[in-house]
Amino acid sequence: MKEYKLNVYNTLCETAKSCREIHFYDVCRSIGVRHLKTQEVLEIMNKFIRSNPSYRAVQFIDPKRTAAAQSLFTTLVLTECE
Repeated sequence: MKEYKLNVYNTLCETAKSCREIHFYDVCRSIGVRHLKTQEVLEIMNKFIRSNPSYRAVQFIDPKRTAAAQSLFTTLVLTECE
């Protein structure tokens, strides 16, 4: 895995220690990542969920925006389920 993807993954893991709901886009923006391809998001998400099995991936779609303007990168939320 490339360094920028590992940075996102490590930041997600750090955020998981203090948050039950992690907005993927916000975490990426906080470390300077402005865009990821869908395949990269899936790769990072799967690695995170494997290492944090209590989290689930949820995609929040805004019905007021067009579907084409809503990528997995901007709508993915990782939520802890008990």
